[in-house]
Amino acid sequence: MKAKVRVDHEQVVAAVNPMIFGQFIEHLGRCIYGGIYDPGHPQSDKAGLRLDVIEKIKELNPPILRWPGGNFASAYHWLDGVGPKDKRPRRQELAWGTVESNQFGTHEFIDLCRRINTEPYICVNLGWGTPEEAVNWLEYCNVKEGSHYAGLRKQNGATEPFGVKYWGLGNELYGTWQHGHCEAEEYAHKAAETAKMMKRLDDEVKFTWCGANNVDWDRRVLDYVYRKNYGLLADYFSLHRYDGCPTYYGTLLGAMDFEADIVALKGLINSIWKQYHPTKLPTIAVDEWNVWYRTLNEKPETSKYLRQGEGRLEELYNLCDAIYAGSALNMFIRHADRVTMANMAQMVNVIAPIYVTSKGSYYQPIFFPLKYYRQLHRPLALNAHVQSDTLKITREFEQSQVQKHANVVPGLWRAPGLRHGWQTHWQGKEFPLVDVAATRTHDGREMTISMVNRHDMEAIEVDMNLLDYAPRAARQVLISGPDPMGYMVIPSGPTVNDNDYNPEACTVMERAIEKISSKFTVEIPAHSIVILTLTS
Repeated sequence: MKAKVRVDHEQVVAAVNPMIFGQFIEHLGRCIYGGIYDPGHPQSDKAGLRLDVIEKIKELNPPILRWPGGNFASAYHWLDGVGPKDKRPRRQELAWGTVESNQFGTHEFIDLCRRINTEPYICVNLGWGTPEEAVNWLEYCNVKEGSHYAGLRKQNGATEPFGVKYWGLGNELYGTWQHGHCEAEEYAHKAAETAKMMKRLDDEVKFTWCGANNVDWDRRVLDYVYRKNYGLLADYFSLHRYDGCPTYYGTLLGAMDFEADIVALKGLINSIWKQYHPTKLPTIAVDEWNVWYRTLNEKPETSKYLRQGEGRLEELYNLCDAIYAGSALNMFIRHADRVTMANMAQMVNVIAPIYVTSKGSYYQPIFFPLKYYRQLHRPLALNAHVQSDTLKITREFEQSQVQKHANVVPGLWRAPGLRHGWQTHWQGKEFPLVDVAATRTHDGREMTISMVNRHDMEAIEVDMNLLDYAPRAARQVLISGPDPMGYMVIPSGPTVNDNDYNPEACTVMERAIEKISSKFTVEIPAHSIVILTLTS
């Protein structure tokens, strides 16, 4: 199979914000408790942080970390999670049907962020919470001294302020599943009042407003913001997207629809400029995204499929999911003019690139695109043009995929209601098999090109044309594996510790490319990601 890729290093699209490689943690299942935070474990330090997990997080090197939710945030009262741990209340937690111990709170989160050298991003409670509660939390975190909550922070052991710059104005308030669900105008009013008062307290903070990935909600919120002259408080507008299907191409078609969502939201934001001509428009924060379908969130159903020691939403990931992740990261780079933050949900155990048991911590395939894209991509996005062979999506092709992958989900990890069907809008359309993003340094000497071969069985030969860019040296990172549906972590017994670990399911190989020039050919194996780094 064939493809052509042309990159013009003079055509800069926009600066790539490093925050597109961010992460997210929530008080959900074993993400924090029993994952990141596990006091008493042999590999945990005095603060309760699992050191083996911290090392893997440092490999990811996330630039920003969102917390405490997620759905959890809409009923979380931050004062429950500060002060002496033996005094913190245990609360019934209704978002995920558990009891919250509050042993991991604001100080523990800031400690984690400092340990992994990342920016904290706090999502305030605008469900059951109030604007006053959010302002008080900001005072606790950012005011140096001379006020009640600054004094309380000092009393609790932190003499210096935390300097939290990024704040989310609630989580998914558009959804009926959310504590404090409301209509768009009601949300916009509450968020505006919250942001207004927080900004008076700290002029440096930045806000993310709730988008619904729904044109009607998003339009109504943005219209309220700009009609009421709150535009200067609109730094980011969020978009959440989860995909996944037991069939290989079903999952990857989700990435194409993901990009359509981003294009639609960009258009909606541009329409606000056309209507109001504001001095400032929000950029897009994709602050929840991932593959998620194997473990559902319906509590009575999910519990039947959990093994001893497991929490909720513990997806096992295969190589197909890594191909999806590479496609999503390429997309964020291509839309760097508007996408300036993205947070993969989540970081440990719960729909996560790192899987943890009491025995150890393990990589999942989606770990590797995150690690190497963050490490190798450059600060300026380039115009990359691709022509590739395609697959035509027909009903017959879909049915053959369902039959081919009917038993791909490990038996101990199955949940009811797995989605097999694809959106009808793909019937009869062509699916491009090569996906590309390119970046360069400010001086133009170094370039990175990431390419995804989305064909499940065949390698693709790519003719590269870099126009007048003449590289002297090049290296290739290949993320691949023998089976497109191969898992690294495979449940093989009744408890969370009973897993087989197959690191060969997703491997990373690096090598130098010989005889490099402005025109050369690269072969991308089937179901693989190639990242080229070039130096002129």
